[in-house]
Amino acid sequence: MAMREGFGQVNKTRIQRNYELLCTDIELSEIIDPFISDGYFDLDIEDDIKAEANPPTSKNINKVFLKKLIKCSDSAYDLFRTTLLQKGYSHIVEFLDNTVVQSANSQPKPKRKDRVKELSKELNDLTLDDRSVMKFNLVIGKDIDIFGKTMGFAQAEIDQIKMENTYSTATQMHKLFTKWRNRYGQSATLGLLVENLQDAELGGAEVHWDQYDLGLERVKELHKIK
Repeated sequence: MAMREGFGQVNKTRIQRNYELLCTDIELSEIIDPFISDGYFDLDIEDDIKAEANPPTSKNINKVFLKKLIKCSDSAYDLFRTTLLQKGYSHIVEFLDNTVVQSANSQPKPKRKDRVKELSKELNDLTLDDRSVMKFNLVIGKDIDIFGKTMGFAQAEIDQIKMENTYSTATQMHKLFTKWRNRYGQSATLGLLVENLQDAELGGAEVHWDQYDLGLERVKELHKIK
């Protein structure tokens, strides 16, 4: 197998920051052929990947593929990007292209807060009802796709919510929150919601933490929690 030297830090970071999206949205059989034709992988690569994926779900298969992909040269990233565009994955390319990678000479970003640890046990374990969950409708703006996937929804479910509520992002978020709350029942706690928000941010979503802080105060008032 030829052309193995590893992605540079910039392209590797792009993959890492969009990892959840890449693992869930790609169908490997649709994009693998150009990598075989250009000599990045052998003919039996799909069988090798499926053998490593345990169990061989689509998500696990994509995880193995991405692990192998980042060991290739940066030219493989360019081929990956081009192939995604050609195969109808332009939304993924948009996320990859919009991923801002900090240069080595830049000042390091401040360490992220772990907001789950900031919650009291009472707040962490609080099961969110409809009145509570709507306090966080403005926490996520345009990145509902990333957040929805972090919450465990398929792209088709997210698209359906967006299609039914085309004019209001806040309404889309409320529908998503409500669907999440109904799915998880008593497990739909504030602590789990905050974990999802933090995971979505790591996945590239913009989280409006000022709106979260406002929502948290309103939830505390609603449930008379100090």
